[in-house]
Amino acid sequence: TSNIGKFTNSGVKLHDAVKAIQGVSNVAAISGANTQQASHAMYNFAQALSSGSVKLIDWKSIENANMATMEFKTELLKTALALGTVKKKGDQYISTTKDQRGKVSAAFNATKNFNESLSSHWMTTEVLVQTLGRYSDETTAIGKKAFAAAQDVKTFSQLMDTLKEAVGSGWSETFELIFGNFDEAKALWTEGSNAGRGVV
Repeated sequence: TSNIGKFTNSGVKLHDAVKAIQGVSNVAAISGANTQQASHAMYNFAQALSSGSVKLIDWKSIENANMATMEFKTELLKTALALGTVKKKGDQYISTTKDQRGKVSAAFNATKNFNESLSSHWMTTEVLVQTLGRYSDETTAIGKKAFAAAQDVKTFSQLMDTLKEAVGSGWSETFELIFGNFDEAKALWTEGSNAGRGVV
């Protein structure tokens, strides 16, 4: 919730911010990052979005979280190509955006000069948010893969987190069955409170 707020404060619409945060979590799941690393990535992406594009310092934190996979970089480049912030040059790309000196990037791809290319600001807010949106959409190929990875339990701590979440969800459903939804529970407890005070 905190990170969604950071995204919306950077000008991302609420719906897109929610999808982007889900996308970061799914990128983390595919890459094998833990929840702390995912949270760190969300924070750094939010910082980057406030400046309009992802810079090398922001991307380094994604690398440190082990989330800068070849697949993720390829997905980012697909989006950038579709949005026109890069163009194809053979099997590589050149930015159509420029760095502080007014120059486009040298040729790059997911394996060569990727980090250096970020100085030309091609990975804009829109490129990042749309890419993360695909990771949170089960109708896309990458979304299906991401959701499947998010369901896998790879460590003991993940197992404990999953069990805690299941217990919490189970109790929530049980209480709703007994006391009703919000409106029903409000009516029930208000009536009980009034009866206790002799108001009824």
